Amino acid sequence: MKKLFQKFKWLSYVEAGLLILMGILIICFNANTGLHAAIGYIIATYLLVNAIFVLGASIALNLPFLDADFITGLILLTFSIWLYVEPTLFINALPLIVGVSSIGIGLVIVGHCSMLFMTLGSTPRSIVYFICGLLLFVLGITIISLNYSGTVDFSNIILLILGILLLLDGVGILIDTLQISYTAHKVKKDLKDNVIDVEIKEDSKKN
Repeated sequence: MKKLFQKFKWLSYVEAGLLILMGILIICFNANTGLHAAIGYIIATYLLVNAIFVLGASIALNLPFLDADFITGLILLTFSIWLYVEPTLFINALPLIVGVSSIGIGLVIVGHCSMLFMTLGSTPRSIVYFICGLLLFVLGITIISLNYSGTVDFSNIILLILGILLLLDGVGILIDTLQISYTAHKVKKDLKDNVIDVEIKEDSKKN
């Protein structure tokens, strides 16, 4: 149990350190094209590994050529090769990805809340969700329109926000790990003190 906890503790420290390092690098070099290319290569490698896994599994299981898994593997393979050729493509398309995702999530929330309004009536929580959905929808349209009109470059802004989130996540994991380690050390010390007290009492009774 002690060895398992030690492994967990050091893995948490490594994870926190990597997240903090990545967050600092992204915050400091969010406008650097070299960083954009590096992110593109990392994502391309991730997609390539998944494509090989999916295609390999499809071939091993002798799935039909037009099977959904086989087509998914081909799509992943295509995107991975595309990113290897154009590594900055992902960062350039990031505002579009975030904008479309924001629009889609906003529409889903608005639609869900509209159904609740028609069936169960309005509640304070559903109204808040409805407003959040509208804000996400408007945010998505704003990001896409401003970015591709040349008014604002949202790629660097999104990377900056991502860097801040990674930095905060790493700091949070580091604080949690330190608290757990301190609590475990304190519990261990208290148990050791209790054992010593019991042994002293037993020795005094014998004497």
